[in-house]
Amino acid sequence: MPSEGSVALVTGGGRGIGADVARALAGDGFRVAVTARTREQVDAVAHEIGGLAIAGDVSKRADVERMVEDTERELGPIELLFANAGVGLNEQEAWEMEPEAWWRTHEVNVLGVYLCCRAVIPGMLERGAGRIVITGSGAAYLPGSRQTAYTSSKAAAVRLGETLAKQLDGRIPVFPISPGLVRTEMTDHFGDDAPWTPPECAPRLVLALASGRFDALSGRYPPRRARDADRCDPRRRFERDSPASRAVIRPATRWRTRCDSECKDRAAECRASGLAGIFSDRSKANDLRHQGGTPCHDALQRAQSRSPSHSGSSGAGVPRRRRRAQRRVAARHRRSRRSCAT
Repeated sequence: MPSEGSVALVTGGGRGIGADVARALAGDGFRVAVTARTREQVDAVAHEIGGLAIAGDVSKRADVERMVEDTERELGPIELLFANAGVGLNEQEAWEMEPEAWWRTHEVNVLGVYLCCRAVIPGMLERGAGRIVITGSGAAYLPGSRQTAYTSSKAAAVRLGETLAKQLDGRIPVFPISPGLVRTEMTDHFGDDAPWTPPECAPRLVLALASGRFDALSGRYPPRRARDADRCDPRRRFERDSPASRAVIRPATRWRTRCDSECKDRAAECRASGLAGIFSDRSKANDLRHQGGTPCHDALQRAQSRSPSHSGSSGAGVPRRRRRAQRRVAARHRRSRRSCAT
């Protein structure tokens, strides 16, 4: 557990998710250094929370090293890095973008994360303490986006966090998170009808990860439910109705029960074609959530309930179409064996 007065470095903390997380960390007793490129924004947030304001660009190695040095000189050793700085790109057609503008998104969203991690990890390893939280995005894996630079950069940032956690296994926990679609200046153009995630979810999630109670989940997205964390490490059981348990949610995949016409049509197609029986294990059945970009939890549950792996006997619950396919495969095997014997 972090001690009272632990030091946190929040990049991209001048507004949006970074500013909300900085406020939450300060309210929980952390001494917070807030960094961003815009001096006025970081000054305002730092003044509000009584933290340290540092202006700089995370894509520049000299700026990042200065951020870490100033933070540790003024506040103390960094125990939590929240690598949140990121940019988007108003991209219509990728082939018409200037390569420099397209690549700038990767410089901030990927190189910036790497440089920040590179600057704090040696000190964390030397002290034997520290945690890193990296802001990913549902755009890294969900269908429907048209922004090639942003989606590919966030996918790279998530994989960076996952593989870095492998290298630091047992020493420094690393958590790539997906905060959901939070309404900020960068996302406001989606409009009022977008499936907005409450802005308090990301700060609660970061606080829960910073507490050390979920270090066993290093390298993975936090679970959707509290019981998943219990199953991951029985030694870290906690009260399911506590604020921490409610915070450990992957907001980007908190599937809403909006079953619009497209989703209902897809569920009907699955039932008619017998897809529920083809998906014989839970991991494949879960892929139904990503079809078409419109989740339908009820249809998924029906698919799983019809799956042979969830039925009581070998034949129960197997759709007629699949039984016919199985008989055809068996007949081909018998013919093949007879031809080999002759």
